[in-house]
Amino acid sequence: PDSAAERYGVTEKALEIFVHSREASLDEATERALAGEEIFGDNFTLDQICRWYAEEERGYFDVSAAAGGHVATYAAFDRYHFFDHVTVGGKVLGIGVADGTDFLPVVHAVEEFHFLEICEDFWAEEVAGTPAFYSKPSVGGEIAYADDSFDVGAFFSVLHHIPNVSFTIQEMYRVLKPGGVLLMREPTVSMGDWRQPRKGLTRNERGLPLDALRKAVVAAGFAIEREVRCVHPIIRRLAGLAGEKRPYNYRFPTLIDAWMSKFLKLGDRYHPVSFRDRIQPQGVAMILRKPDGARL
Repeated sequence: PDSAAERYGVTEKALEIFVHSREASLDEATERALAGEEIFGDNFTLDQICRWYAEEERGYFDVSAAAGGHVATYAAFDRYHFFDHVTVGGKVLGIGVADGTDFLPVVHAVEEFHFLEICEDFWAEEVAGTPAFYSKPSVGGEIAYADDSFDVGAFFSVLHHIPNVSFTIQEMYRVLKPGGVLLMREPTVSMGDWRQPRKGLTRNERGLPLDALRKAVVAAGFAIEREVRCVHPIIRRLAGLAGEKRPYNYRFPTLIDAWMSKFLKLGDRYHPVSFRDRIQPQGVAMILRKPDGARL
């Protein structure tokens, strides 16, 4: 708390209120979030966001380091669901992209990368020879670029780590050029009760309810060009039994996952409870476009 107060100007009183809110019984908003009716954290105050920011600053880096370090885990997945469907080039803005290796399949076509990455341990001057300009994201979610600055934007499994999801989507819409594309890959199940410690996860990450996520992107002004459910738990289970930790780096598991996610959808609950609930796709991949001539 002292560190958060010093670095982000958060009052001790605000921090005490936030800590107390974690320990309090379920309030109405949290009940709606756990039920998947809204995105938890979307209506936080700035003081609450500051605390979250401080807790997540090294969260993913530390979790990935404990697992052997960050490595690309969705190479074939991203090609199949994104890069085979849209042209990626020009100026690209990625948020929470770690070392940028998600873009290796298209790096040759990109003019320059601009990455908002909270953990400086991931920062570098290039991605496979293409210039990369790193900076920290703002605590409030504002993106420090002018309107209509980028050809492509990307949220690759990052929105579920931040509180102010809808505002961040609105900011991405603002800085994309008319006709620009946003690529999004996010979990759509709760990932467990985020108020409690969970092994292998950062303190605050939680899945994003699919209906609420759809509403957020449409409200921001985006058109949904492609939406597919993905990341079926059976694929991860089979890959684990085979000793493979990164099945989505390979095309065959990615294709099987796409088929199973489409045809073996036995449940659709945000906070899985029963076995049937757990046998459902756990994520979504979206290709979104800012309409030509659009302005906020």
